[in-house]
Amino acid sequence: MFIVQFKRGIKYGFVFMLFAVIMGFMYGIIGGQILRPTLAFITIIGIFASINFAFTMLALVPFLIWKKKRRILRNYIGISFGFIVAYFPLFILLKLIPMRVF
Repeated sequence: MFIVQFKRGIKYGFVFMLFAVIMGFMYGIIGGQILRPTLAFITIIGIFASINFAFTMLALVPFLIWKKKRRILRNYIGISFGFIVAYFPLFILLKLIPMRVF
């Protein structure tokens, strides 16, 4: 079940990435610069994906302490981990490029 959720998270990550590129491109056409808004949208969603993954790992702690059922949390961790696997390499690559987005 974790693998199914992980694949779903990767798919969601790429869909969110596509929407970020489209929104940044549309905003860039209006503003006159295409690349900077696109990179800004990707960076912002990458930050939120990283924060979501951190909170997912924090949510795991009570389940480990009290030995509760982890089925719902396992599904959420699978989706969140897939999302971060899809997004994090591009996010790190954009942070290594010496271009100021903001």
